[in-house]
Amino acid sequence: MPPQSRPMNLMQTLVDGADFSLIKIPVTKVKECDITVDTFSDFDHARPVGISPGYSSTGKLVALAITDDKNCTIIEFSNVSPRPMRDRGGRSNNKSPLPRNLDELQRKILCRPAGELFAFDMGPLSMSLYNDSKLRIKNAVDIQSGLSAMDRKPLTAIKEILGTAASIKEQNVVTVFRYPVYDPDDRKGATDLAMRAWISQLLAEYGNGAETLARVKRINTEVVSEQKLDMIAKIANDTLRQTQLKPIKTQHKATLKKDASGQLIIESLEFKDRVRSDQDIEYNVPQGGTSGYKARAQVGTVRGKSAPLLTNTRSTNTTTITTTVTSIGRDDPTTAEAQRAATVLRILQGYDKLLSDSPWIKNIWFPGDNNEPLSWPRSWSEPIPTLTTPTSANIPPVLLTLNSSQQDAVNTMYSTLDDHRITIIQGPPGTGKTSVIASFVQFAIQTGYDGIWLVAQSNVAVKNIAEKLMTVGFLDWKLLVSKDFIFEWHEHIYTKVQNNIIRSDEFQRLKGHAMKGCKVILCTLSMLSNRFINKFTSQNPIKTLIVDEASQIEIVPPFGQEDLQDLQNRMPPQIGSIISDLVYNGNLKSNSLHPITEKVIACRFIDVPGHEKVKGNSFLNQLECDTVIKLAQQLQEQQKAYQIITPYDGQRTTIEAEMVQTPDLDWKNKCFNVDSFQGNEEDYIIISLVRSHELGFLNNIRRTNVMLTRCKKGMFIVSSRNFLTGRGANTLVGELMERMGAEAWLEMKDLEAGNF
Repeated sequence: MPPQSRPMNLMQTLVDGADFSLIKIPVTKVKECDITVDTFSDFDHARPVGISPGYSSTGKLVALAITDDKNCTIIEFSNVSPRPMRDRGGRSNNKSPLPRNLDELQRKILCRPAGELFAFDMGPLSMSLYNDSKLRIKNAVDIQSGLSAMDRKPLTAIKEILGTAASIKEQNVVTVFRYPVYDPDDRKGATDLAMRAWISQLLAEYGNGAETLARVKRINTEVVSEQKLDMIAKIANDTLRQTQLKPIKTQHKATLKKDASGQLIIESLEFKDRVRSDQDIEYNVPQGGTSGYKARAQVGTVRGKSAPLLTNTRSTNTTTITTTVTSIGRDDPTTAEAQRAATVLRILQGYDKLLSDSPWIKNIWFPGDNNEPLSWPRSWSEPIPTLTTPTSANIPPVLLTLNSSQQDAVNTMYSTLDDHRITIIQGPPGTGKTSVIASFVQFAIQTGYDGIWLVAQSNVAVKNIAEKLMTVGFLDWKLLVSKDFIFEWHEHIYTKVQNNIIRSDEFQRLKGHAMKGCKVILCTLSMLSNRFINKFTSQNPIKTLIVDEASQIEIVPPFGQEDLQDLQNRMPPQIGSIISDLVYNGNLKSNSLHPITEKVIACRFIDVPGHEKVKGNSFLNQLECDTVIKLAQQLQEQQKAYQIITPYDGQRTTIEAEMVQTPDLDWKNKCFNVDSFQGNEEDYIIISLVRSHELGFLNNIRRTNVMLTRCKKGMFIVSSRNFLTGRGANTLVGELMERMGAEAWLEMKDLEAGNF
C-alpha cells in the first residue's frame, strides 16, 4: 500500500488555545513491508517524539503511531517477525537478525541516537514491541510515572501537566483514549491513534511537562537480556490481552428509584455485572406510559448493591423500575492488575530488583543448565527454633484418618528440605486435597510453624478452606474478605465463619497488635495486592504459601494422570467409573466401600424442553429454574443435604431469587456457579445446564468435569433430552447420559410426587 497522507487538526480536537488552533499535522500510513531508509527522515532530530500503539481485538500490536510537532507516521504491522534463535544459556546467537525494515524502525525511532520517546503506558507498549516483533526500545519515558495521581488515566496526566496552559476538551480526550483497537480501514481509528501519539509528545514540551517528565527514569530494553525480557513480556502481555478482551459496552440489569431526598439511586441485581463507581452509563427514562427516552449519567460511589446517579436529567417518575443499563468504557484495572503492571514498569525502569534478588523468580524462570538442582538461600535450611518433634500427643486426630497418598502430601508440605520448597499436590476431584491442606495447617501449627497463608483465586474457594478448618476443629485463623464481595451480596455464604472475618474496609483502622499471635491467614490472590496488606504481613510474614485450586490461575489440568490407585473417595462408583473412562483413561478407581452401591441409580436426568435466552452477559433457562426449585423442595422435605450448581451466573441469580421467594425453602449457601464451586462437595448435587441449542460452557471439558464430580451420594441433571441426544451428545454430559441409560431419566410426575 503506498503511503497515504492527509492533514489532521489534532490540536483543536483535544485542546483549545492560541498556540494550537491553526496547526495541522500530516498523517502518513505505511505498511511494515514498505518501510525504506527515508521513511523516518522527518524524525531525524533531537526533539521529543510521541508514540502510541494500536492493538487488535485480542491484544496483538498491529500499528504504531510516531509523532513529533510537525508530522505523524502510522506503521501497520503485517507479520510477526521471526524470533532470534537462542543457545542453551538463553543468549541470542544472532542467526535471525531483525528484517531490514524493522531494523530501520528500531535504529531510527525506537532506539534513536538523539532525543527521547514519550508514551502513555510505556511499559506494556515496550513489551508488546518486543513480544510481537522482537523490537527493543531506549530513552523511553512512561508519562504517568512523573505524576502524583494514582489512577494513571490519560486525562489526569494531561490536566496535571498542561495546567492552565490550554483549555482541555475533557470528553474528547476520554473518547480518544477509550478504545485502542486499530482497524486499518477505519478512518476514525487512525485519527485517534495519531491523537494519542501527538498528545504524548505535546506533554513533553508544554506546561510543566519538561520539568515533570525529566525526573522519570528511562526504559532501555537494549540492555536487558533476552531471557529476562521473555519473562517480563509474558506477564505484561497476558495482562494486556486480558484488558483488551474486556467489553467496551456492558449491559447491566438494575433497578432505578428515588430516595427520600429525591436522589436517583441505581441498584444492581447481579454481582457479576454490577455497576462500578465512576462508570458512565446509559438508561431508559420511562415517560407517559412509554419507554421514554435515553439518558446518560455517572455512577457515584457504590456501596453494596446501590449507588447514587450523578445526572442533570430530571424525571417525575417516583416508582421503582427494572431496566437495562449500559455502561460505556472498559472497567478500570483491578487492584491486582494495577499492581502487576506497576511491578513490570518498575523492573523496566531499573527500580525493582525482583528478577535478580528473588530466589523464587530465579529458580522458576531462570533455572540453571543441565538440570542443576534448585538453589535456595542457606539461611532457609537452618532448623526452625520453635519446631517440636511430632509425637502422638501433637498429631491431630484428622491426620490419622488420611489415606497413604494424602499422608505423603502432608509430609512433603511439612518438610524443610530444599527439594520440597516448591510442592505441587495433584489429584482428581474428591480426593481430599482440601482435607490435606487442613491437616497440614493443624499439624504445622501444633509443632511450631507460623507465617502460613492460604490463598485461592476465588472468594468461594477460600471460604471452603475456612469451613474445612472449622470442620477439623482448628479456629486460630483470620479470613480477609473484600467488602465489595460480601456487603449486601454474599453475607449468607459466610455465616459459618463470620467470627473470623476481617472485611477490607476495616484494614486501614486495624491496629497492628490486633493480629499478634495469629499464625494463619486466608485470602484471595488478588487480596495480596491490597495496599494495606502490610498490616498483616508485618505481624505474620509469609513463610509458607499454599495456593488452592491453582488450576484456575494457570491453564493446567486440574488432575494428575499418575498414581490414582486409591484416590477416588467422593463419587458413587456408578458415576466414578464412567468419569474415569471418559476423563482419566480408566485410571481412576472408585472406593469399593462407598455407601452408594452399583444397584442405586446415582445420576438422574430430568427432561425440560425449555430454551435458554440471553440475560445481560449470561444465559437463563426459566423452565429449568422452575424445575430446580421443585427438586430443591423435594430434597429439603426428605432432609437430604443438597446444593445447586450451574455454568451461568444469570441462571444462578434467577434460581437464588426464586428460592428466596419460595415459602419455607432454605436458600442460603445453596446455589453457585461452577467455577466458584470448584473444590466443594455435597451429598446431592442439582445441575442446571441452561443451554439447549449451542454447546457454550459444555465445550470446556475441564470445567464440565468439575461440575459433574461434586456429589457424594447422587446427582440430578436438569436439561433437554433432545439436546443431550442431539447437539450435546458428544459432550461429557451427553456421554454420561448415554452410559447411564434410559432408566436414568426421571419423569416430571415422579419428581412432583417425590418418587426418586
